Amino acid sequence: MRVHCCFAACAMLAIGASPVAAHPEGAPWGSADPDTTTSCAACHFDHEPVGRSKTLLLTGLPEYVTAGEAYEVTLRFDVAGALHAGFLLSASSGAFEAIDNFIAAKDAEIRSSKPLAPTDGVTEWSFVWRAGADATDIVTFRAAANAANDDQSPFGDKIHFRKFEVLMRESDD
Repeated sequence: MRVHCCFAACAMLAIGASPVAAHPEGAPWGSADPDTTTSCAACHFDHEPVGRSKTLLLTGLPEYVTAGEAYEVTLRFDVAGALHAGFLLSASSGAFEAIDNFIAAKDAEIRSSKPLAPTDGVTEWSFVWRAGADATDIVTFRAAANAANDDQSPFGDKIHFRKFEVLMRESDD
């Protein structure tokens, strides 16, 4: 997949076409897992992706979540040098809800729908996640964030990945 994206970008440059944002509405659904060939790093490949990135932090979730409960969550991306940033977050259970116009949710995934300019190197997105009734003992969140240079090409951007896990407890019902 990486070869195809690179070939397409190079071919566009060779024929004089300017590269455009391939996904102006946000990252493709399902691309937060770094272990897939369709991950964000497949099309943003100028730098090696950062796995287990310490620049990503997920806050607002307690150690144990309860089935059916809603939690206001914030994804913080603390990376210097990025002109714009975007994210995609998936959960192994539950559903997300967007709470502003710069975020789009689809079931157990949520993403930025417009890149944001970091403030002092930090970008934050807040949203709601509702724990699913079908959860197992552990809920896994996979985050991908793009530290972009704003040239709307696959070059110069750096993808960061991080996995978060929370424990599930039975509801008190």
